[in-house]
Amino acid sequence: MTRPWATPTSPSPSASSEDALKNTKTPSSDQNNPDAADTALISIIAEVSRDSSNSQSSESPVPSNPESLQRLGPIAEHLLPTTMSCRDAFDSAFYCTSLGGAFTHLYRYGTVRSCNEHWNKFWFCMRTRTYGDTAKQAAIKEYYRTVENSKYGKRGTSSEDIWRSRDELLDPGMAFRGDGQEWTGSDEEWRMAVLDVRKKIREVGSTPE
Repeated sequence: MTRPWATPTSPSPSASSEDALKNTKTPSSDQNNPDAADTALISIIAEVSRDSSNSQSSESPVPSNPESLQRLGPIAEHLLPTTMSCRDAFDSAFYCTSLGGAFTHLYRYGTVRSCNEHWNKFWFCMRTRTYGDTAKQAAIKEYYRTVENSKYGKRGTSSEDIWRSRDELLDPGMAFRGDGQEWTGSDEEWRMAVLDVRKKIREVGSTPE
């Protein structure tokens, strides 16, 4: 028997709406945090490093053959970097693909550049994180050697056709030092001497071999 004064067992509309509001998640404040991009980058790097470490050993060999590349001069080989910042590589690639980077290149050079080189550098840096210290330094050194050869190795002429490359570093304070003799002539004599040197250089350059 139903009592007329009994209250209904179903929840009221106001109670259900309050429960829905309580269960609704508010948007995270990290979306408006300027450091959210840094956090996302760190998580991506950690995930890639974790996946790579499971498939590769810590002493992975250098991917390509260093002997296939043209060796640089002794000093240039010594100055090749052996370290690489993955964060800087990512920032460079991200800026290249951004609207500001594309507009800057379009304004300066009149064309839209490709960002494949920047992204290739970033992913190469991520792969080297799983290498050992020796293999990592060798791989990074080979990478920059490839960059130098692509810039200067394919041209028909080089500055070394005129200037002889040094085989060893100079002692401190010895660079750009003359013979110690002070010029005692006039400005006109100096100008004529310079013109005479330039004339001799042109004659040597135009002489057929």
